[in-house]
Amino acid sequence: MSLGASLGGCGGEPKVVATAPPTIAAPEPTASAKPLVVTGPVEESRRMLAEALAATDRHERCRLLNAAALLDPSSFEAQKARAESRCAPAAELLGSARAAFGLRRDASGASLLSTVALRAGARADAVAAGEALAAMDTPDKLAAARLFAKLGEHARAAKLFGEVAAARASKGAALDALDARLDAIIEGARAAEPVAAALEATLTEASTHAKGYGDAWVGPKVVEAIAAVRNAGQKADALAKKARAMFGGDAAKEAFEIERAIAAARDGKPNEANALAAKLRSKIASAPVRALLAVRARTSGSCSEAKAHARAHGWLPAEGLRLDDDVSWASTCEGGKVPATVIAPVPSDEIADLRAVAEADPLRASARLDVIVKERPDDVSAWLAAIDLAPAYARASVAARAGAALPDEPWIRLAELSATGGAAVAQALAAKVLPATVEASIPRAIAPLAARAMLLEKPLEKEPAWDDVAERLVTSCAAALPTACLDAERAPALGRATARLRKSRTKVLATKGVALSPADLAVPRVRLDVVVALAATGDKKAAIFAAPLGGAEAAVARVAIAAANGKCDADARKSASALAGDYADVLDTACK
Repeated sequence: MSLGASLGGCGGEPKVVATAPPTIAAPEPTASAKPLVVTGPVEESRRMLAEALAATDRHERCRLLNAAALLDPSSFEAQKARAESRCAPAAELLGSARAAFGLRRDASGASLLSTVALRAGARADAVAAGEALAAMDTPDKLAAARLFAKLGEHARAAKLFGEVAAARASKGAALDALDARLDAIIEGARAAEPVAAALEATLTEASTHAKGYGDAWVGPKVVEAIAAVRNAGQKADALAKKARAMFGGDAAKEAFEIERAIAAARDGKPNEANALAAKLRSKIASAPVRALLAVRARTSGSCSEAKAHARAHGWLPAEGLRLDDDVSWASTCEGGKVPATVIAPVPSDEIADLRAVAEADPLRASARLDVIVKERPDDVSAWLAAIDLAPAYARASVAARAGAALPDEPWIRLAELSATGGAAVAQALAAKVLPATVEASIPRAIAPLAARAMLLEKPLEKEPAWDDVAERLVTSCAAALPTACLDAERAPALGRATARLRKSRTKVLATKGVALSPADLAVPRVRLDVVVALAATGDKKAAIFAAPLGGAEAAVARVAIAAANGKCDADARKSASALAGDYADVLDTACK
């Protein structure tokens, strides 16, 4: 029997450290028996670590890693493997990360500690790891600079970015050096250091690189630096004017437009921001546009809307121009209830950590999530994780709890709809929740969420609540834009919606269907549904919209148009027999 046979569990810091193997009574020797070899804890730890790394079962792997670290606390490999394992919440694995860092204060140990510490919310450990990385080579200094920037240690980050820039410049990596220099200026501004002169000196070089290498990121990053200088209370108007004349390209031009509009709005001149917000309002997945919308909302007196845009901004990808400082300013106002957003919530480090833990220990992760949603009932990503990780028998009840806690959050109601299939939830989502999002008035903004809901409809379900979902989807898609409303995954939802409205809300489909995009109307069934609705309402455009149809769809259209005119097209009805099941509402009432 191995020493690890009684060392179970996937989580928690080991409470006892074995320093010597237990005494095992040797059996009486016989002619054929071999002596029992007692393996020491170090060798046993190595064996268990090797088994763990080869294990395919996550729970068994975690048990072995836990035992390996317990048996030999001085093993860097065992402590590192356990810290990286996600076998328990990061706070419980932090001891192994600290031990690994203590054993090897090199880049691998420091990087490991910083990663686990950030997940665990252990700031002091993250700072210690950053200090170690800062004393190493240029790539590690860069990692330390980014870590300190994330921790809000802006002065430290600025200093390290400056050192990285100098090191890169000395090796001829001019573009990389420029990147680090701009980061140093941004972090220096956030640390209230006078950096306007440094940015002015950098502008010509930045413009040269952008033109010489075609790097689209340079212009927007200069804009980020100008915004940081402005937010620090240093004069930036002349810098912006000079820089704007130096950079071309659509990305840089739009970035400058947004930053200058924000600057004007914060200076009490909202016209530029209002005009630009109207122009860019459909770019709801763009971080700088969200920053513009947040600032515009605050300066116009709508604090709750500003906070909603700020929350959406925080859930968007971290790459590229972000204007975080302006968003922070916009979200510090006092306001009423914050409307929901259609942007998918991004889990915090803690929630993402628990989702990973659930792969090895779902009960532990679920138990911790239950505590979190009780402590923070407005945490959308925590509720979504709790629903996803709940056992199948409990998922509907957890989803119902989430819906009761956050009835106006579309992602919560979608999860509830998926778990329960309740028509009342579908109706509430379509009639109350989606129209109340901060993006409700933006063309197509709520269409992806309505489509997700529509795809949860059971075929032939007669609940009128799904008509509400169908109408919400078609209305959102009817934006008279050239491209398809939905991506390939959710495109079938539009066909489901038009098929429903053709029968239940004919006038709505006739009115909204003509404004669907050419790409959406290129789907034969979608176009046919619109034609049937137009014919049923006596709209003469039915024939025009029917013209591109062919085959059985064209035959159904001819039947519908003829019936609307009090005629019977028997030949067309016969040709449409292939669609008799789906279009019985049209074909069975014709020629009577």
